[in-house]
Amino acid sequence: MTTSQHTSQSAATMTAARYYGNKDLRIEEVPVPAVQPGTVKVRVEWCGICGTDLHEYEDGPIFAPPAGAPHPISGEPVPITLGHEFAGVVEVVGRYNLCVSGGFIGLSGQGGIQ
Repeated sequence: MTTSQHTSQSAATMTAARYYGNKDLRIEEVPVPAVQPGTVKVRVEWCGICGTDLHEYEDGPIFAPPAGAPHPISGEPVPITLGHEFAGVVEVVGRYNLCVSGGFIGLSGQGGIQ
């Protein structure tokens, strides 16, 4: 659920909804991740809240990793950036964007264009 991109004195940041655990969602400024092979960079024009994100907030962790443990597919611990309900313009392509492990972007980690 990234919204806009900001440029600070040292690095570009973006606003992100960060999931820390059950009923603990924080809106934070985080660094814009570098584009890697298998990822794309999208300038977000519109975003929404997925029903799965709502269930994760209310009843989780379900798909997101529990505190103190990395996600079994992405290896990311909490906090993770939620968000996979967005539309925008692809600005940079890091080859292709396909999760061969069957992970859910934004719930396994790497959400919000990470």
